[in-house]
Amino acid sequence: MAGFEFWGGVLMARVFAVTARSVSSDWRIQGKRWKVWSKKDCARPVPGDGPEGTEYDDCVDGKVEVGVYPILNRDAAANLTISPPLEAHKSNAIIHRIVRVDVGFENPMYAALEVDYSESDQDRTGEALNRTEKGVIITTAVMHKMKDEMQSLDSIIDSKVLNILPNSDTPQIFIACGRGARIKSYDSYIILSFVNGTLVLSIGETIGEVQDTGFLCSSPTIAVQQIGVDALLQVHPHDIRRVLLDRSVNEWRVPEGKTMIVTATTNKRQVVVALSIAELVYFELDLDGPLNEYQDRKAMGSTVLALSIGEVPEGRQTTPYLAVGCEVQTVRIISLDPESALETLSLQALTSQPSSISIADMLDASIYNPHPTMFANIGLQNGVLLRTVLDPMNGQLTDTRTRFLGTRPIKLV
Repeated sequence: MAGFEFWGGVLMARVFAVTARSVSSDWRIQGKRWKVWSKKDCARPVPGDGPEGTEYDDCVDGKVEVGVYPILNRDAAANLTISPPLEAHKSNAIIHRIVRVDVGFENPMYAALEVDYSESDQDRTGEALNRTEKGVIITTAVMHKMKDEMQSLDSIIDSKVLNILPNSDTPQIFIACGRGARIKSYDSYIILSFVNGTLVLSIGETIGEVQDTGFLCSSPTIAVQQIGVDALLQVHPHDIRRVLLDRSVNEWRVPEGKTMIVTATTNKRQVVVALSIAELVYFELDLDGPLNEYQDRKAMGSTVLALSIGEVPEGRQTTPYLAVGCEVQTVRIISLDPESALETLSLQALTSQPSSISIADMLDASIYNPHPTMFANIGLQNGVLLRTVLDPMNGQLTDTRTRFLGTRPIKLV
């Protein structure tokens, strides 16, 4: 079902066949005038009342109910006919989201995310609500594009609408495009991390588990990254593994004792890991190939809960800033520039402990600027998201904006 979304992650899905109509639209079939409309007066609808073809989308104390819809068919002579309306109404349900399902030329279908409150509505103790079936919670996701999907056109140079074909009354669209590079890249693996191990799936004509990848599968994976042009990187609690093209492995092990890696952040040339002793270890890919550890380590004085470095900017070998979220409810911006490596540049106080951080260049719709702005997005344990501008020149944090997204810790990907 294209465009289907889970909002809140604690909903049940129902699919029902109806006929989609635009709000307040008039149309004629077989000489009969139909009007499709929505009424929003927050009065409980009665299926079937109102004119034929009426679409109901009412709210009663925050409860949304779907009414009745006509169904389109064709007779033996291929004439369009309308059958009696199909009742898609369902009482005692909170409908959080309705989307159309693409079924081609068949009667349209809708998918609804809803919660049945029939028992909860009659129970003042609240126990019925706790017993209500909640469905599935999505905790993480990945999107994969198969190799045989439709290929896009290269850069379009010019286009015109012309009618140059003989014996044709229909104009055609002609497009002139450059050839561009014909090399297309695809992902090779899907990495699934569990609390006690890692599963590696190979992507090809089919998707299946593989064992000879060089990844350590007996430990959970904290981070995974293609590093350089021909190597893969796996970070797990006790080791950083760099798997080369010939499947040989270079390892960096955490110091002896009870120390372990608690979180990590990576891009194609840089790696930063936080140890359980509140230290940061910084690695940078050398131009000759090795992944080198920076000579000093950064003591944070508090447990590190989240890390982020941005992608390597165009024209540079490395990104200059690292964001570090600590248990003492702060986020620090730390320099990764060779001249001032691991120096603290700025600090942001928080109202709760950070759960995740993401440095990203994004277009700011609130200002007219054709170029992306560097932001530090900070998710908190209390469900608040902070978006603050990260100055690309000096690493200062400014113009912080907040938004409450829910009661659960925010995960940024």
